[in-house]
Amino acid sequence: MDVTYEVNSSYLYVNVSGEFVFSSVKNILPEVIEKAYSHNIKQILCDLTHLKGFGAQQTSTETRFNVANLIADLIPIDFRVAILETPMQVIGGRFGENVMTDRGVSVKVTSSINEALEWVGVVSYKKKN
Repeated sequence: MDVTYEVNSSYLYVNVSGEFVFSSVKNILPEVIEKAYSHNIKQILCDLTHLKGFGAQQTSTETRFNVANLIADLIPIDFRVAILETPMQVIGGRFGENVMTDRGVSVKVTSSINEALEWVGVVSYKKKN
């Protein structure tokens, strides 16, 4: 899995691409949190739309539960996280959102960039031409 970061004025944009590997999540998450802290940012928009092998048909409920649990264990309680997924990823993502929310994480899983941006506090988003 490959990760790139873009620091915006009010949130950290994290783009995850490549092939989904659960063990990589364990390495990436602390890096994401450290990057946010280093820029004094507590809002994260994590874009998984370019991640392969993480669709509802490809990822077991157990794996989604384990990923959600890991996120819930590592994400600080005062962070606000939007997870942007494709419509096929979101089908399974709602389960993960429920797991994380039940564990106290302020998270929104969505396939809408506007909804994700609103969740992390960006009031309006205008698509560039």
